[in-house]
Amino acid sequence: MTWRALVRVVDFQEILTAQAILSDAIAGAIGAHGPRSDEVRALREGYNVIAKVLWTRRAGIPEVHDLAWLDHAVVAPSRQRGRTWGDADRATWASLAASLRGGVLADLLPRRDTASWCDVHVDTFGGEGFVKLERGVAGPYQVGIVVPSRFAALASELATLRAEPRSVAVGILEDLKALAAAARASSGGGVALVFAASAAGTAVE
Repeated sequence: MTWRALVRVVDFQEILTAQAILSDAIAGAIGAHGPRSDEVRALREGYNVIAKVLWTRRAGIPEVHDLAWLDHAVVAPSRQRGRTWGDADRATWASLAASLRGGVLADLLPRRDTASWCDVHVDTFGGEGFVKLERGVAGPYQVGIVVPSRFAALASELATLRAEPRSVAVGILEDLKALAAAARASSGGGVALVFAASAAGTAVE
């Protein structure tokens, strides 16, 4: 697989306070695979991403991508609040993104020339505050973010979209509607709906 995508309801308050979970996962991976294994290296990189974001109070496109996948795979894998896609779905996602003319879905599926920053509320810096998150395209990474104040508008926008009955896009739109509903039902201001895609060895188009 050279392309993979994830849409996930990410609780940034939770992921940015997950160092103990990562430490346990690293210890377990060392015991199972050895200290120089790819699994251990990836988990240590994830731990370092969290430390960097806590220090700078901001996460660029690659960091948001890694945090979303880390949340999905390690921090809260049992929570049914994410959906993944692979190479076979890439063209459908690209077509959906190309059809957008603004709106909230453009926050979730940004184009290469539309990078922007948004704020998500967290309580991890010695009190209430915000972490700045970047959405857009950077090299092999594409990241979209919908913040809580836009959840209702996203749900309304998705309700108006239609795809051909036999189109693969029907399944994607239904998944997005379910994830948007899950995001609206989530508690806490640190929650955001995140699209995180990457292409191995090539830039995202």
